[in-house]
Amino acid sequence: MKKLNLFPILFSSQTLRVCVSVLFILFSVQAIAQSFPAASSCTSGDLELLSATLPPPLNDRCNCNGTRTLVLGIRNKTGSTRTSFALWGTLHRYNASGVEIGTGTPIFACAGPIVKNSDNFLPATSGNTTIQVNCGETLTISDLYLAWTSASPGETCAVLQASPSTINPKCGTLPLIRVGIGVDALTQTTDATCTVGGKIKVTPAGGIPPYEVSIDAGNYIAVPTNTGYYEFTNVSAGQHTISIRDNTGRPVGERCSTTKTPTVNSAAAVIANAGADFTKNCTANASGAQIGEASATDFTYSWSPTDGLSSSTSSNPTANPSTTQTYTVTKTNTATGCSNTDQVTVTVNKPTVTANAGDDFTKTCTDNASGKQIGESSAAGFTYSWSPTDGLSSSTSSNPTANPISTKVYTVTKTHTSSGCSATDQVTVTVNAGLPTFTVCIVQPTLCNNGSLTITPSNGSGYTFSIKNDNFVNNGGVFNDLKPGDVGTVKVSSANGCVSLGIACADLVSNCSGSGRTAPSTFNTESMTQETTVKAYPNPFSDRVKFMVTSTVAGNGNLEVYNMMGQKVKTVYQGYIAKGTQTFELSLPKQNVGNLVYVLRIGDKKMTGKILQLNQ
Repeated sequence: MKKLNLFPILFSSQTLRVCVSVLFILFSVQAIAQSFPAASSCTSGDLELLSATLPPPLNDRCNCNGTRTLVLGIRNKTGSTRTSFALWGTLHRYNASGVEIGTGTPIFACAGPIVKNSDNFLPATSGNTTIQVNCGETLTISDLYLAWTSASPGETCAVLQASPSTINPKCGTLPLIRVGIGVDALTQTTDATCTVGGKIKVTPAGGIPPYEVSIDAGNYIAVPTNTGYYEFTNVSAGQHTISIRDNTGRPVGERCSTTKTPTVNSAAAVIANAGADFTKNCTANASGAQIGEASATDFTYSWSPTDGLSSSTSSNPTANPSTTQTYTVTKTNTATGCSNTDQVTVTVNKPTVTANAGDDFTKTCTDNASGKQIGESSAAGFTYSWSPTDGLSSSTSSNPTANPISTKVYTVTKTHTSSGCSATDQVTVTVNAGLPTFTVCIVQPTLCNNGSLTITPSNGSGYTFSIKNDNFVNNGGVFNDLKPGDVGTVKVSSANGCVSLGIACADLVSNCSGSGRTAPSTFNTESMTQETTVKAYPNPFSDRVKFMVTSTVAGNGNLEVYNMMGQKVKTVYQGYIAKGTQTFELSLPKQNVGNLVYVLRIGDKKMTGKILQLNQ
């Protein structure tokens, strides 16, 4: 962008012999409201206008303010002294920006006598003899007409002013004449860019050529006469002082000078914004986040390094690195070439978490009868969560004691507290007390006699027996004189405290011939009735669901969950299922699963149902 300290510059077609400067007057022959001879009648040419000046007070030609008397420089090439010399025209005044002040006023100036064979510099004695001048302004006189008289004393200025039509052939025209009142200059600036300094072009005017200029008190440099200006290049941004001097080669006392203080602007600074630092972990910004800024017109962007970025040239790419990374963006103004950089650090705190639920173990009447620790030693910076919680000494310890009353599969979730990263592991605690096995022979009561029941253990000794309400007695397993209702559930307890599975009275064989009724020795069940139920809650669920199983029989079984494609999603429980009601819990991370099917198996029977997982 160029900025102008406007100063009109007009060039003369005639050599002047006086001080010329910023203020000057144009003369031409067009529109004076007077009657003049035709231009073709002005054939004399014996007088010549050399100059028009406005000398300052005390002959200080460098002074450019105040009221001045117009001085005409006239060359008389003849051998006779002429009485008067006059000019007509329209006076125009312009400000420093070249804008005219007002609309112009008529002007007439006349001086004399004009001595023969010499150059005469005469103040105007009639007409507009005084003119107000102001620094920075330009005066012009247009529509100029010149006239002069013979040597007759009667041909005065008054006669010329009153009768300009009678002066042919003693008349003439002049395209331009400059009136000097001090030196000035026009300055034009070119902004600096980010790679190249700016420029200041200085065009002196007024005063007496030739000129010389300097910048910021440096050495003076001559202004070339063929161009009329000098341009300082590679100028730094900011305000500078330009000094201008005229009349080069003359003593300082005969020279005029002035200063200008133009400002060279710089290209607008580029501000880059790489965005705010952030941390990526398993819960926060797990898929990365945007960095940078909104795109700005006329700018390009370049990111380094490019690893983990969705784009290396976008203003705001998504950063998703696998390890901690510091990114640098370079923002460049395509118009000026200016650029700037900024950085953003993406900290990746996503450690690998390994959970350890411990080793599977079996709980019997003799081994691990009071349970056993599972899990691992506590690790700093981690939390632990166990499910289900039945039979655990703590659900948040890293290594609780597991002492379930039935076989359980425990799941531990180990979570890194600062990153939210987690992992799971499972451990199975099998409850197998080494149950006694036995046979039962029953004699039903009749109308005449009470009944009896004989329990025969399969092997070993030291047993106690119960036929109702777990009231164990050491009677060798023989119960006589039984009335209806005396038998509930038959059980046998071994010497080490292990209690067999019970046989309900209704399931006893009413026949003492043969082997009688054999009590189950493993977790295989006898049957599954329609009264066995499974309830899942809540349903639908988010990440955890409980199953309440009410079984009319006992035995080995499992509870599993499948998706709609028939693929097993998870085993909820596998092991011994006691008669009665028990609860199992499923922990399933949030995922796009939707409809699921659970399958409960006890022996050769199974029950199914649907559950719905919501991923929210």
